[in-house]
Amino acid sequence: VETARNAGARLISPAAAEESTPSAYRFRVPLAPGAVDSLVVTEAQTLGEQVRLSTLSADRILAYASADGDIPADVRAALRRAADLRRDLAETERRADALRRELSDIEQEQTRIRGNLEAVDNSTDYGRRLLAKLNDQETRIEAIRAEGAEIEALLARQQAALRISVR
Repeated sequence: VETARNAGARLISPAAAEESTPSAYRFRVPLAPGAVDSLVVTEAQTLGEQVRLSTLSADRILAYASADGDIPADVRAALRRAADLRRDLAETERRADALRRELSDIEQEQTRIRGNLEAVDNSTDYGRRLLAKLNDQETRIEAIRAEGAEIEALLARQQAALRISVR
């Protein structure tokens, strides 16, 4: 009996082939005249998968931690810690994105206000209101930039902690 051989796989059952080529196995199966028999051939192939944990979501890391198989307890615990770190990092990234959006919105609003200020006298109630609004926005921009710097430093620390954890 000749059967195809899968590249990279090893023969499991039967234990050995009578002959083999790079593309096929040949087995001797003695049969009496008119008899019918079957032969089951089993191959196994080791597959590997490389995963960059630091780029996965916390949920995906937890899926690896809870996967069936012979995963040692210390590895499962390390994966859970990495998931916690990734969740914290994702939350900080969301905060940083929200600040960037807020800053962009304020900058667009300031462009509109400056356009309005060109059309009115600064000494009118409306002009003073616009100037006060610009002043308030400048104060908020300073606060956003200060908070943004803190968040960027936190992001760097969290990314480093995650890299160390998954190592």
